[in-house]
Amino acid sequence: MTDNTASLDRRRFLRATLGTSVGAFATLGLGRAAQSQPLPPVQQPPLSGYWRDRYLTIPGGTPAPTQGFYDANNQWLTLQRYYGRPALIVFWATWCTACQIDMPLLNTAAAGIDPTRLSLLTISIDDRAMPEVGGFMQAKGWYNLPLFQDQTQQLFQVFGSGATPTAFLMDRHGRILGGLRGAAYWDRRESKDVLDFMQSI
Repeated sequence: MTDNTASLDRRRFLRATLGTSVGAFATLGLGRAAQSQPLPPVQQPPLSGYWRDRYLTIPGGTPAPTQGFYDANNQWLTLQRYYGRPALIVFWATWCTACQIDMPLLNTAAAGIDPTRLSLLTISIDDRAMPEVGGFMQAKGWYNLPLFQDQTQQLFQVFGSGATPTAFLMDRHGRILGGLRGAAYWDRRESKDVLDFMQSI
């Protein structure tokens, strides 16, 4: 793939699928950490089945945005805190019908995730109070999923997917590799392959 083709594919992905807001931070380089040495080439997950058809790659990756979100202890965080290991970022909401299908599957899959090798960031975009969202998750039995919240949707809007659930992959260097808009069906072999890959890079 030539540099021109890669740039074209990246723009097409950012504009047509995840929205122009992601394109804005990618173009401006917001969130790019100062690098004292060159980063290794971006690695993308193995794609088969559903993921091959629906996963949208950002060629070369793009730096994670700096907008923040809260954890269950009401601590303000940014994605930069998670540099050093890969991360799976999933935006979801209590009112999202597709999330009612996908989140239980992710909860089951999360039992097999090594937290020292992959950070799982399940970020609610609800405008409900944090304890209500936490209570919803407990009532559903999603005990393997951590609670994070982007109540103002500032981070969600920067990513620009416009849909829940949406899963994004971030490597250990803070580069967003791509995203899957809509349910990922975490019980499928192709989704398990992606999780295994993310724990290996």
